[in-house]
Amino acid sequence: MDNQVLCRHKGNCLQNALKGFVRGTIIGLGIRAAITLVLGLLKRTIIKNPLSFLKMFSKDNLRIVWFLSVMVGVYRSVLCYMRRKTKDEKLSSFVAGFASSIGLIFEESESRTLYALYLLVRSLDALCKYLVANKKISSIPNAIEGLYTLSMLILVHSRVFDPDALNHGFYNVINRFMKEPNDVVFLDMIGHSDHIFIKKK
Repeated sequence: MDNQVLCRHKGNCLQNALKGFVRGTIIGLGIRAAITLVLGLLKRTIIKNPLSFLKMFSKDNLRIVWFLSVMVGVYRSVLCYMRRKTKDEKLSSFVAGFASSIGLIFEESESRTLYALYLLVRSLDALCKYLVANKKISSIPNAIEGLYTLSMLILVHSRVFDPDALNHGFYNVINRFMKEPNDVVFLDMIGHSDHIFIKKK
């Protein structure tokens, strides 16, 4: 069957996949260039040495470029393939999205974990909506609110009783909002001594 009947994009599927790869590359370079420019202006490194802008093409900085390029390219390729196997557009998108996560191999370990968790949550959300729509499972009222409350309870519990269990970056963000005296009093009341907040006399 002609790909124009199965797919909605212009041109053949190979052209569509290559366009996706190029699009991901352009977006990745744009993001990296913007970050490098803003940081360079804030630190005045670009003003002192304009050639420092070329650091954006370093191996570490190009990770996000490769990540986005591969992710978009693989997604479009797998989506076109799945459209030849099933007419279920939601299932095709789910499988293509899962396969596109292979782009994470280009990211550093810490960033990879962050992206993987985000993609996992989005995948579970899409899967649940798919199962509910096809009446495989029943819809649970206020499920989103309940899951959010549970996740926050886990984070707050870890923050107070087991700080080492939290992601280092996330822990530092919380620290910026929890350095008030009331927080120290609360920690003292529950018998927990956090060396970051309670200064030893």
